Order: sequence, then C-alpha cells, then structure tokens
Amino acid sequence: MSTLNKIDTFLNENRIPIVTNCHCSPVYIFNSKITEMLQDIRQLNYNVEDLIDFVNDEYNNSFIAIPCFNEWLRSSNGRQYMKDLNSIFKTTPCDPDKIDLLSIFENEIPIYNQNSHNLHERVATLDFDRDIIHAIRETSKSNMNAMSHKELSNMYNSKIREYTPYIRLGAPVGGGPKKPHPKLKGKSRSIKTKPPKKKRSTRKRKMWKEGDIKGHLTKTQKIKSILKKINALHEYNIHQEVGLYLPPSNQRHSGRCWLFSFLNSLRLSCIVKYKLPPTFSFSAAYMLFWDKYEKSKYFLDRVSSQSHLPMENVDNHFLFRSMISDGGTWNMLQNIVTTYGVVPYDSMKESHHTTNTNEMNDILIKFLQTSAKKIRASPPAKHTQLINDHMKKVYSLLTKCVGVPPKKVPSLKKNNTCTPLELYQNEISPLPSNDVMKKVVMIHVPNLKENQYYVIDELNNKTNGYVLYYYNVSLKVFKSSVLSQIKACSPVWFGCDFDKFNHKGESLLNDQAFSFDTFPLKKKELILPKSNAISMYQTNVNHAMLFTGYYYKNSHQKPYYWTIENSHGDKMKNVSYHSNHGFITMSDSWFDQYVVMAVVDETHFQGVINAKDKNNAIVLPKWSNLGELLFQ
Repeated sequence: MSTLNKIDTFLNENRIPIVTNCHCSPVYIFNSKITEMLQDIRQLNYNVEDLIDFVNDEYNNSFIAIPCFNEWLRSSNGRQYMKDLNSIFKTTPCDPDKIDLLSIFENEIPIYNQNSHNLHERVATLDFDRDIIHAIRETSKSNMNAMSHKELSNMYNSKIREYTPYIRLGAPVGGGPKKPHPKLKGKSRSIKTKPPKKKRSTRKRKMWKEGDIKGHLTKTQKIKSILKKINALHEYNIHQEVGLYLPPSNQRHSGRCWLFSFLNSLRLSCIVKYKLPPTFSFSAAYMLFWDKYEKSKYFLDRVSSQSHLPMENVDNHFLFRSMISDGGTWNMLQNIVTTYGVVPYDSMKESHHTTNTNEMNDILIKFLQTSAKKIRASPPAKHTQLINDHMKKVYSLLTKCVGVPPKKVPSLKKNNTCTPLELYQNEISPLPSNDVMKKVVMIHVPNLKENQYYVIDELNNKTNGYVLYYYNVSLKVFKSSVLSQIKACSPVWFGCDFDKFNHKGESLLNDQAFSFDTFPLKKKELILPKSNAISMYQTNVNHAMLFTGYYYKNSHQKPYYWTIENSHGDKMKNVSYHSNHGFITMSDSWFDQYVVMAVVDETHFQGVINAKDKNNAIVLPKWSNLGELLFQ
C-alpha cells in the first residue's frame, strides 16, 4: 500500500481518539494537528519528514508535561493511534541516515502525575529554551539510531541538566518516578526563572511607542470569565446533531473564504446523504479557476463598453482599480455553480498558486492591463475578436497555475461518471438548502429602509451574470431566519466585519472581551453604532463563514453565543488550551453589531416578500460600502 493510501486509511479510521476518565483537550488538539498535516501531505505533496519532525517538536515543546495527554498515550487507544501513525512513515532499516523518530516518540512517555488532572485550571507546557532542542539535534541521526531507548533518555535528560535555569520535574523520559519540587505543591511542569514585572507606567509608554495597543485592551481575567460563562451554557451544534467530526478547512494565503464557506455547507449534507468519508470535500481550486476566468472576461467586456470614455473618468477609475481579486459575493457563486457545477476535491486538487494567489493575480492583472490597452486602441468592430484571443491566453495561464478543469467526475451515489454541472444539478442541489437559486440574501443595515431590495451596479464576476439582490430586514427577522435554518441542520453562509474585536488567542468574536477602563479614549469615542458604522465606512463586510450552532441557557430562541465554522485551519487557543478545530465562538452582541449579511433558504426565511418587490429595487452606487467583496 502506498503512503498516500495509508494516509487516507488513517484519516478515515482514526478521526477521533477515545479518551476515558476526562475530557482531554490536548489529545484532540494533537489529533487535529496531525490530521491537518496529513491532509497537507496528501493534498500538497509535502515531505513526510516534515510530519515526523513536527510530531517530535510538538511533543517535546507542548505535550510532554500534560498528564492527560500522557495517560492517553499509555492507553490501548493511544498506543494503537501511534502505532498506526508510525506505520505510515516507517523508515527503511538499511538506511543509516534515517531514524524512526515516531518509534522514539512512542516509547518516551513521562510518568503520569495523578495530582494534576484538571486542564481547565492550568496551562501545562514544557518551556525549554531552543538551545536545549538544538543541542539534542546536534547528535547525528545515525548515532541516535544506534542508541537504545534508555541511552536516548539519558542523553535527553543530560542535555536538560546542562541548563541550570530550568527545573525538571516529574519523571525523566523513560525512567522511574521522581519526587516533585516541594515549592510547586505537586504540579508536574517545568519552570523558568522570570524577570521581575515591569512597572505599569513603562507599559503605557510601550503601548504607543511599540504598538502594543491591542494587547493593552486585552484583559486575561475578562477572557477567562467569558469562557466560564460559555461552558455553563447548553450547546446546539449541527455537527453534533448529525454525529460528524469534519476536519477544518484552510484557505491558506488566499481570499477564498466565500468559496470555502459555500463548499463546506455542501460537503456536510453530501457526507450525511451519501455516507461519504469525513475527509471528503469539494474543490475550491475548481471554483477559483472559473471565477478568475469569468472575472477576466467580465473586465475585458467592460473595457470594451467603456472604451469611449477617458481613463480619468470615474467609471474607468473604478474598473481599473478593482480589476480582479480572490473575493466574491453570493451572486458570483450562483454564476459559477449554475454554469460550471462543482467537483470533488480529488478531481482537482490544490496547487501552489491556489493556496498562494498573489503571484498568479499579479501576472493576470498585468496581462489584462496590456490587453485593455490594445482593446482601447482598436476600433469597436475588432473588440470581440481581441477579447476572444486574450481569453485563450487567460485560460492557458490558469491551467498552468491551477490545473485543467475536469470534464467528467465520479458520481456521489452511483459507480459512474458525470459532468460537474450534472453532479451539482442531480445530486447536490436537490438536498435541503443546497440550491443556490432558492435563497434570500438578507442584510441588516439600520440606516436603510426595511423590507426593501437593494442592488449595486457592476457587482458581478460574469457578463450578463445574476444580479445580487440584497433584502434589508430587521434584526429580529434576520436572527430568526438564521436560527430556523440551523435547527434544520443546515449551515448558514454569512458575511461580517471579521477584524472588529477579534480575540484570536481564544477564537472569540466578542465586543465585550476588551476593556477600555485604562485606555485614554473611551469606547464610545472610537466605535460607532451599526446605524452609522456602515454608512461611515467603519464597518464593512470582508469575510464569509458559516453559522453551525449556538449556545443557549433556557430557550433555543435566545442564543447567547454562536458557533461559527471558519476556513483558516485549526488554530490552537492560548489561554484555556482548548482546540477550536476550525471553529469560532461569536457573542450575540458581536452578531448584532458586525454581522451584516446572511443567506438563508426561502423555506427558512421568517419575513414576508412580495413577488414584485425586486422590480422596485433601489440601486446603490458602485462605491457603496455594501459593494465590498468578501476576501479574508
């Protein structure tokens, strides 16, 4: 069996470690990181040695002193997990320069300290200086390979003892029990002598001179208080309801949040319906390919239609200042899906230029600029032929950067093939809430008229593409519609201002998590209410995610917090040492202020729409704040 096949087997069969006696968050963190790294190797052809180094670095730096993690490693489930992982990357014994690092990892398990069991009350990490790790690595792999486990343990601990600022507690790796230091009252961890705390006045000076303003607003005690409140609430989560754990998605260095969020909503329903493996996903690269292609065509068509206007004209200014980008909106999804369909990830995988789009975008923009010059310099009768010629070169460039879009893909429910469009039309869109055309694109903008449609000229990615109709509703209708769809186990695609009050260390979107008590400016002097913030360009819609659940106390109709599926990978939290597995927790007050757009199925919309209302849509100018693309 090949390495890639072994990885697929491992991902399908070892999704969630089994932990008894406690909720061992570090185990799930470790599993998520391993899962993400395995997906990277499978999708992006990373070197498998990177994972071996990663496993050992993570263990030595983060997990070695955590009792619950080590208890899991001693369990039958933990040993089987490591044995299966080890079998993927078993090195060739005849190669003296390679060493089976995972084998060492499996046997170097420190003694479990029964007195330290509650991970919610402490952060247990082994904070060795980098010099120690470097000193250990100076030993050649060939020499390490010749050592026994006991000799390796002795070498490991001897390196630690050379650094006097550190106190090694608990048991030496691979050795017997050791009495804890009396001053630490039984806690199994390593400590480093810390310099005395600096005076408060020094911190205030640093805030302005060294840019630590946001850190000054963050209060650890307030964050912990928020987490405590969340833990005391009941949770309703779509993934728990359907009994699925799905690996987090990662758009990497690209602005494809709107594509990933949409495809993540499709994958959940398809995995449940067709009993697909949890690692199944749809190709964002395929969507990106056709989005870039159509945006390029749309740009050149507009260059032609505006060629009679001088370059200094405001229409040409907007056209050339916002040519193409990774971002998008709901009507752009409609244009792509209804024309080209969707494909499984394995039919069109990620490439370097889909995960790092800047270079490709730069080349594409330069080519379109030179193409635009030729079109403007030619008579209108020749524009169509010029555009067709240039689009052939755009297609060729995209195939080199992204890949060739497949014409046939495997069916999800039959052992045959179909076109990407047939896959979407016949097997995906019939599932609940998956039809991109049967949607209401709600917005909540208090300064605009309620129960009114709004459109923005030229907000599109395709010539003669679908128009984006925003329907402005009250906050009550907005939230009740979102809740209705979540309760039907269908995620809700939405857009928000992701930059505001974002505490990334705990994956919290919470406008109450930051304190202005000692700040020289009051909160009300900096933050406009939503009724003014959008029109004054303080709040704009820049990121798309999915609503997948909520936290409540007594009533499902009154969420206190919302569960959000993001596409930024699996981020480890810093304070509580929990993993969010790609999810974010949003406070209800943050929802009120910074969630601007949400797309719900017509059957779950809780307002009233007249069939003729679209005929009376109000046209907003192209520079409207609601014309921003979702790109973060």
